[in-house]
Amino acid sequence: MTTLKGFITGFLLVVAAGAATVASAAGPGTDPAPSRGTIPEQAFRADGSLDVSLVPDLVSVEDDHGDVMGYARSADVASQRSAPTSAVDVWDASGKRLVGHVYPDGVGFLSIADEHARNVDPHDPPESGYAPTTVVG
Repeated sequence: MTTLKGFITGFLLVVAAGAATVASAAGPGTDPAPSRGTIPEQAFRADGSLDVSLVPDLVSVEDDHGDVMGYARSADVASQRSAPTSAVDVWDASGKRLVGHVYPDGVGFLSIADEHARNVDPHDPPESGYAPTTVVG
C-alpha cells in the first residue's frame, strides 16, 4: 500500500509503507554499488524538506503500473522538491547508463528512444500528453 506524501516538481511522490533500501554487493577492490530503493517515511522532515542522508543513492522511478523504469539520483530528487525546473535523469540499476527522463507537469517518464521518436528535448520538456509516472519513495 502506498500513501501520498507530496510532490516533486509535478511528479507524484509516493511513499511505500515499510519500504527498505536495497543495496547491491560490490566485489573487493571495486567502487561500492549505489544503494537503490524508495524514500523512507522518516526522510521527510516536519518542515517539508528531505533528509537526503536517509535517501538511497538511486530512487526508484515507477510507471503508473508500478513497474520500475529506472532510478533517479537522490541529489536530483532532492533538488526538485521546491520548484519545477526541467526533466530529471533516470538511470539504469548501476547508475551509470542514462535510460530516460521524468518530466514535470504530469508528463512522466520517457525513455531515450521515446524522446527521440517524439522529438522531445529534456531541456525543453513537453507540457502534457504522456502517461503519468511516479517517483517512489
